[in-house]
Amino acid sequence: GTLLGAYRDKQFLDGDKDIDVGTFGEQNKERIWNELEHEGFVKREGQKDLKGQTDFISLHVNRNVPFDIFLFKDCGENYKAFTTREACCAELPKKFKPKNIIRFCGKEFLVPSPPEEFLNHCYGDYKSKIKKSAR
Repeated sequence: GTLLGAYRDKQFLDGDKDIDVGTFGEQNKERIWNELEHEGFVKREGQKDLKGQTDFISLHVNRNVPFDIFLFKDCGENYKAFTTREACCAELPKKFKPKNIIRFCGKEFLVPSPPEEFLNHCYGDYKSKIKKSAR
């Protein structure tokens, strides 16, 4: 949802309740955590010890915005991130290897390439906004 909002709407989606980021290099997990902790991020409740078998860091900012980091590794045809040794929580087909840069919130981000095809892969017709139902 983070890329969808950034690319299509140039802002965070109204209903999106977290921020998802992916990176390569599980070996950088401890460094990433230390830098984010230094910036004021806090490990979310229930997050396993970072030394455990996980490719996923879940943090929050100001105790209300979940910030999830997926640490992708090469798994054949896809890059994958795992919450445990067996459970895949995120998958990125290699044909979408990040090569494009988009500007969002005043910063540049490397995103799956080409972004339009990746968003179609994930959401179908990503350009159409889902209308909220009247309650």
